Amino acid sequence: MDPDIALRVVSLAVVLACTETLHGIARTVLVVPRIGKERALRLSVVSGSLLALLVCVALVPGTGLRTSSDLLAVGLGLAFLGVAPWLAMTLRARA
Repeated sequence: MDPDIALRVVSLAVVLACTETLHGIARTVLVVPRIGKERALRLSVVSGSLLALLVCVALVPGTGLRTSSDLLAVGLGLAFLGVAPWLAMTLRARA
């Protein structure tokens, strides 16, 4: 992979992480006091997914990736980065 494309993909991951962090803060501060934690968490699954979709629709075309296999590899990599912290905490708790 070209270093320029790799930097753009890493930037995409950082923007997604920042978006989800701000989404979580907004949920905690604005939504939880109004509708409760349980309902806010359920709602945030939908709103967080839509935010991630919007970020990807806006930024993925600028990465320069064109083939399905490249796009699939980036998607799987981003999915792994999203699951890795949870997986690490789960494995650490069992040890």
